[in-house]
Amino acid sequence: MSERAWLVRLTAVALIWVGGIEWLFGRVISRMAASPALEGAGRIAIEVIGRSGLFLISTAFLVAFTLYLGEVLQFGGTANRRRDTAGLSLAIYLALFGVLLAAHAALTAFAGLREAAWLDITFNVLSLVALGWATARGVLRPELPVAARAGIGVTALAYATWFYSVLVAELMGGAGASLPGTGGALLLGEAAALLAPAFFFAATSVPAGRWRRPRSWIVPGVVLALFSAGNIADILVDQGFTGVFTIWSVGFTLYLPWPLYALSLTLFLHALGTCFAKEQNRAGSRYANPNTGLGLLLLLYAGFYLQLTYQHLLALLAVLLLSRVARPFDVVEGTDEAPQPGHVQPAAAAEQAQSPPATT
Repeated sequence: MSERAWLVRLTAVALIWVGGIEWLFGRVISRMAASPALEGAGRIAIEVIGRSGLFLISTAFLVAFTLYLGEVLQFGGTANRRRDTAGLSLAIYLALFGVLLAAHAALTAFAGLREAAWLDITFNVLSLVALGWATARGVLRPELPVAARAGIGVTALAYATWFYSVLVAELMGGAGASLPGTGGALLLGEAAALLAPAFFFAATSVPAGRWRRPRSWIVPGVVLALFSAGNIADILVDQGFTGVFTIWSVGFTLYLPWPLYALSLTLFLHALGTCFAKEQNRAGSRYANPNTGLGLLLLLYAGFYLQLTYQHLLALLAVLLLSRVARPFDVVEGTDEAPQPGHVQPAAAAEQAQSPPATT
């Protein structure tokens, strides 16, 4: 593997850890401070952890941005060599949008530009185009499983409702948030986001047969039990702490019956485990690979409400990974696909042709 490929892979691994710690500390554990029963040293510790998560946002953005640019340049180079006009056009747009991402992150750091409606409208429109174009690239790829393409499309639908609500509110000067249909669009988007893990589960765990293995359900089962216990406890004490965690961590309001969220979370975790399992444990599903697993993780880190530039970047990068436009964990440099079992590279084939036949 070349040095560039190693750098991209290490950046992807760094994003898994840095992004995960930021999400866990800043958007999950920090919500424990909402409990009025938490006082003294416990509250101080939670607040320190929460501030640590907020501090990591800048670092996580830089890591994600580095991975994004590396993958866009790699994809553009491959498209150029293959005379793929559509792919090259997408790569050029994504590269230009990357410049806008960096500029928007810098500009919104100043209080004077944070309230500029024109800046938010422009950024959200261009972000919507980038995500929609990347989605079309994945949905129209016949080599991807049908379930995977459906999952990518449903994910894009969920984010489209978010963009719709934000743009309507901005164009109407804030009054658009109360327009009929705006709230319903977000509810539709949440339902779509809740459905997406079922498609990715069908594309990864079902073809590999991993869903038949009881051991593969241990971690999803434990999380399912904890999530169910939290919801039952909320019903009994009428506090709603589970809702606080979900709205801040992934942007779900829990307006649907909680067992649906529990099922979606379980399928998501199983698909994620299949993607990061050893190769022999995910044999039978080419789509179940670390690139897809990273895409699913970044969907979790981005959440449904894209309120930060960093979250827009994560959502776009996730769709690029799920569409196999970005492939940081592929080991062959300069190719569009990872080598398949039994496939002989051109150099190796020439060497075999020149070598004398084996004798006994």
